[in-house]
Amino acid sequence: MSESGQGSLTELARSIQTRNQQFQQELTEAAARVVSEPTTALARFEHARDQADRLEQDELELLAQMGDWGLQQIQQTNNSWKQNRLQILLGKTQVLIVLGRYDDAQSVIDSARLLITDSADPAAMMLDELEVTIIQAKA
Repeated sequence: MSESGQGSLTELARSIQTRNQQFQQELTEAAARVVSEPTTALARFEHARDQADRLEQDELELLAQMGDWGLQQIQQTNNSWKQNRLQILLGKTQVLIVLGRYDDAQSVIDSARLLITDSADPAAMMLDELEVTIIQAKA
C-alpha cells in the first residue's frame, strides 16, 4: 500500500474513532436522562441508533481496506456493534417504561431478544428484569 493510501486510511480511522467517541457520549447522555428527561432520552437513543448504522458500516469498510489484519477484526467489531445496539434497545425500553408506553417497551424487548444468541448474555437477564417491570406496572 502506498504512503498516501496509508495516510488516507489513518485519517479515516481517526475520523471513525472520533465519531465513535461522540456516539458513546450520546449513549451516556441519553442513559443519564432516562428518568429526568425521558422524551429527550428517547430522541437521543433514536439518534444513536441511526448513528450506529452509519458508524458500523464505515468501520467495517475500513477494516476491509486494511487487509488480512482488518478482516480478522470483523467478528469482534460485529460483536461490539451488537452490544451497542443492545445498549440502545435497553435504554429505549427503560424510557418507554418511564413514559408508560408498555406495549412499545415490550416490542423493543422482543427486538432486542433477536440480537441475543447466548442465553448467558447479561443483556438477556436485563431484558427479563424489564419484562417483570412491565408486568408489575400493568398490574
